[in-house]
Amino acid sequence: MAALAVIGCTRKVEVTTAPSSTGVAVVAPVTIAATNASYAPGESVALRVSNQSQSTWGYNACTRTLERDTGDGRWVKHDEGNRICTLMLALLGPAESRTERTNLPASLPAGRYRITIAFSDQRPTPTGQAPGVLASTQAFAVR
Repeated sequence: MAALAVIGCTRKVEVTTAPSSTGVAVVAPVTIAATNASYAPGESVALRVSNQSQSTWGYNACTRTLERDTGDGRWVKHDEGNRICTLMLALLGPAESRTERTNLPASLPAGRYRITIAFSDQRPTPTGQAPGVLASTQAFAVR
């Protein structure tokens, strides 16, 4: 149930730091990074997940989304068919980091990809609905 609540209330965060309208860098609350610049189809990808905030964030690395770069500035979801994941919620505490692993599809075409994971803030809110973010890795090549 918690994973379903996350999907409906997320905002996209794609970079660790980004300039705000005031010119001051804004740090994303959570970040993920692929540990290599390129992978082969079917290869295991190590993802470094880091919490830059004082909140505890919940997530499920298995329900990640694989996105392909279209070459025109857009990212589109790569259809992986019927991936099966357990609906468990991992918790990432304040200033905590860990490494998660996921496998790329064996038939993945060559190109530029990134992985996106949904995170939900575990602090109580007046509505009971956890605010969330989507964090994406840097682009990596599949050869």
